[in-house]
Amino acid sequence: MPVLGEHNSSKTILHLVSQRCGERSFLDYLGTHILGTDGLLLLGNGVFNLIDPSWQETLSGLKAQGVRCYAIAPDITGRGLERSSFDSQLDLIDYEQFVALTLQYSMTRSL
Repeated sequence: MPVLGEHNSSKTILHLVSQRCGERSFLDYLGTHILGTDGLLLLGNGVFNLIDPSWQETLSGLKAQGVRCYAIAPDITGRGLERSSFDSQLDLIDYEQFVALTLQYSMTRSL
């Protein structure tokens, strides 16, 4: 099993963020260790990261590299956030689509 920070470029990874993490070092990690073939999924309390301007900047940079960025739509609305505020940054998916999404990647990694 790879350790955090290692990435085998022949694998596509769906990175899962389920907690609020605003530390600059974590955002730097995202910007440098997620490849354009990877995906990033915000779920649970991880959707609260969307209200942080530093996260919005990081997501824009990842999207520019080709990283697909997703969030669980019911997690956004269930926490009182406006879905329409994030439509341009993310692909909003439901739980059924989440299951299908995990099958599109070689592996998942919780961050």
